[in-house]
Amino acid sequence: MVATFTGSLLGVMVANAAHAGPWINPGDETLRHHIQVLSDAGIISTPVTTWPLMWSGIKHDMDTAKAERLTPGQQLSLNYVRFALRRDTSDDVRLQWRGDLRQSPHLFTDFGDSQRDQAQTSLSADWMSQNLTGRLKISYTDDANGDSNGKLDGSYVSLLLGNWAFSAGAVERWWGPGWQNNLILGTNARPAPSLSLQRNHSAAFETPWLSWIGPWHFETFMAQLESNRYVSNALLWGARFSFRPIQPLEIGLTRTAQWGGEGRPQSFSTFVDLLLGRDNRGDDGVDQSNEPGNQLGGIDWRLSGTLFEQTGVGFYGQWVGEDESGALPSRFTMLMGLDASIISEQLHQRLYLEYSDTTAEGFKGEGSDRPNYAYEHSIYQTGYRYRNRAIGASTDNDTRMLTFAHDMFVGDDLQISWSVSKVELNRDGTDQPNRGGNTLSREIRTDLWLADARYSILFNPWQLTFGLDYQSEDLTYAKETIGGAGAYFAWEARW
Repeated sequence: MVATFTGSLLGVMVANAAHAGPWINPGDETLRHHIQVLSDAGIISTPVTTWPLMWSGIKHDMDTAKAERLTPGQQLSLNYVRFALRRDTSDDVRLQWRGDLRQSPHLFTDFGDSQRDQAQTSLSADWMSQNLTGRLKISYTDDANGDSNGKLDGSYVSLLLGNWAFSAGAVERWWGPGWQNNLILGTNARPAPSLSLQRNHSAAFETPWLSWIGPWHFETFMAQLESNRYVSNALLWGARFSFRPIQPLEIGLTRTAQWGGEGRPQSFSTFVDLLLGRDNRGDDGVDQSNEPGNQLGGIDWRLSGTLFEQTGVGFYGQWVGEDESGALPSRFTMLMGLDASIISEQLHQRLYLEYSDTTAEGFKGEGSDRPNYAYEHSIYQTGYRYRNRAIGASTDNDTRMLTFAHDMFVGDDLQISWSVSKVELNRDGTDQPNRGGNTLSREIRTDLWLADARYSILFNPWQLTFGLDYQSEDLTYAKETIGGAGAYFAWEARW
């Protein structure tokens, strides 16, 4: 259904281009850093934890920024984001060629590195008329899961009507404030073909009754999952509302749900029951035959500001419920983090410490936790996964991960980054029968260390990245044993 409609919309893309994409895709860690610097300083007021991030609000805030009030470090961030805006909204068709090579598939992705396969290359073209924008991205991968090596992931078409963008395509999303992990919707799994609706500009309500909400953003989508799963062609629905009631605080409310698919009810009334939370067995005649779906819901936040004009600080968290009680999420997984940006005229540094636990109620300690619960469901037995990867955290379920990372940005053309992570994977060492189970460590607990270091340099129009990574224990993924030290290389060119 969604895939057919997506294909027909992609067919109407036209070549009389005027601009490139209307949003910033997740994955560009340098651009996100500079946007976050401006956001922490109060220069950008639009919500910035929902990716793709719309350019409209970012541009408006930059246009109204008073340059004389900026520190040299903030001015560097403003100049970089303006450069990216010009680059992404050029007057011609914009082409991009990217390639990635690794020694083995990448298991633990993060915001800045979502390359999943051992080898990948892609060519994309972006363009936009007055109200229609699109991207055609053709990629070839060495797919570890046996999917087709040729893909259109990242392709989309979007129609702007008023302040709303209607889109169709396979778009990556990162909903939340985390840098290393995302509990509910990240880029660990491939993007599924979807239809979406999102607000273009995040202006606050003008009425005094709602103006207290501050700048706000809303997005919702409906995606179709793969046919080769326990419930074939199940649908994935998501919705997110993010807002800034005060400048230092951004709050996000998110819901997702698997529903429909072969042999399951998927009428409009079923979807209404899903929206209203009428999906607990035993309530209102709900049983396994008519249960609407498998839902997740949660809240996230980022509280941030600046110290001494040279340091931005942020405290962020994400709590995602795997069940519902009293019309509210329950059985939570959690993520917490602290980050800081230390900036000067030509040198920016970002450090973060992030902890996540994907065991339901795992933060309550042994005896109160619920293993084999998060990302699992008795009906949708493949779980909250798409093409053998968790749609949420890259660690999958029942796992604790602690990461310390340091990024250094020198001028506007050099980045040096490193990170170290301690991972307790599939902590209970079991999987429930007839459930998907942790995709990285089935029926065994694995404690391991991860380390990563990379160097990236810009020779316009080329961006080159060299990296080394290390995984202390072997893991089996897609019938392949992965572990030890490895190297990777990526290149990107834009015209």
